Amino acid sequence: AYWYLQYAYCEALIETLGSCFGVNPASPYGMRLLPPAPGEPAQEPGWDPAFEALGQPQLVGLSPTWRLRADEAVVYLGLTPPNGRYFAHANYIMFNPAGLPAPHFTETDLPLNDDVLRRDHPSAAAFDQPLVVITTADQAMATMITDELVRAGIDPRIVFVQRIPTVEVEIPMGYDGTTFMHQDRLAYASDAQAYLDHPPAIVFRVVPPAPSPTTPYAMWDQPQLATGHNEQHLSGALDALAEAVRLAHLADSRTVTLTKMARFPLETRTCIEKKVPCLGPIDAAYNFSVPRSMGASADDFTVVVGANHAAAGKAKYANVSLYNGETSTPIASASDQEMAGSVEPYLRYLSPVRALQVGRVADQLYAHKFARRCPADDAFCSTIPQPSAGQLGLGAGQRYHFFERAYREPRTYHGPAAFEVLPPCQLISTAR
Repeated sequence: AYWYLQYAYCEALIETLGSCFGVNPASPYGMRLLPPAPGEPAQEPGWDPAFEALGQPQLVGLSPTWRLRADEAVVYLGLTPPNGRYFAHANYIMFNPAGLPAPHFTETDLPLNDDVLRRDHPSAAAFDQPLVVITTADQAMATMITDELVRAGIDPRIVFVQRIPTVEVEIPMGYDGTTFMHQDRLAYASDAQAYLDHPPAIVFRVVPPAPSPTTPYAMWDQPQLATGHNEQHLSGALDALAEAVRLAHLADSRTVTLTKMARFPLETRTCIEKKVPCLGPIDAAYNFSVPRSMGASADDFTVVVGANHAAAGKAKYANVSLYNGETSTPIASASDQEMAGSVEPYLRYLSPVRALQVGRVADQLYAHKFARRCPADDAFCSTIPQPSAGQLGLGAGQRYHFFERAYREPRTYHGPAAFEVLPPCQLISTAR
């Protein structure tokens, strides 16, 4: 089956599996669900309790994480989403065999995103188009499936292969080997709920009648992400904006603590070779904060200050999200479009010269507040709810962190180079 993990499912997933798996609130995750192959041991714990709690019994017995023999393939046939600001198909390493560290959330191949489809698809379009994706470690299997599809009348130009390399790198295959997960992202789609609930796609596991020799894929070269176009010109204005936010809330007789967020700059090959998590796709640059515990005061809040990577020309879309660190659940989020205009209220706390410096690039910066109580007239504040029945939230003492994403550098087919985007900072305001 093909199924979208949506934010609306988080409560049931937390109750049954203890996590919402870090879903991006702006981007539901499309997943290929497979049953265990003949002779493959069932995975524990399984997803059956979650599917039952969601009222989707037709998915019982399937799992979004699965293993493959080296001579097998998983095949997706379907229609791409009807619209959106971004989408991509990507296959990830999730777990390695017991005792072997795993490069969690590390891609096995370059993502197949909407810009690649505009370049390579025969329609020269990305949305609402037929698409076939073959995921395999065997070149011969990919060729055989493609040939069969062509004989059945499928245009070979809509068939794409996502490779699992096993030459030069160690990715153990087999039913006791690496566990994979396809995670297809669809960001900021409008009027797409029917597509998400009933995606027009089918998924097959193709298994030879008997194990057969394979033609493995070599590890691919990491694409060049650096473009020479960076956000360094915003650095001084960003520092000045952070100071303006600090001064604004010191004026309210509060203590304001500033901390910088960190980049996650590892490359895919490095993650696979060293067996460390990459925690995200090549299509994005990620910045994240150090986990903290939520305070008890309803008056505490955090302002995240950063570069609006989309407005600065470094991303197709960007957002910043607050997560419950204990359940990997998004609690609140702001997109690059929602950040527009958020800087101007802070300019009055700067000297005229500094206000002019920040004002000139205000459209490329943001200052977004996350608070228990948002003023009714504050358009740049997201409420942090208390957890309750039917309401995801963040309770006092629970761990939380912020995660900023910048997807798809316009000058390449991939994400921005980590060192070409400025990481944001957070200013945490607490009562004196």
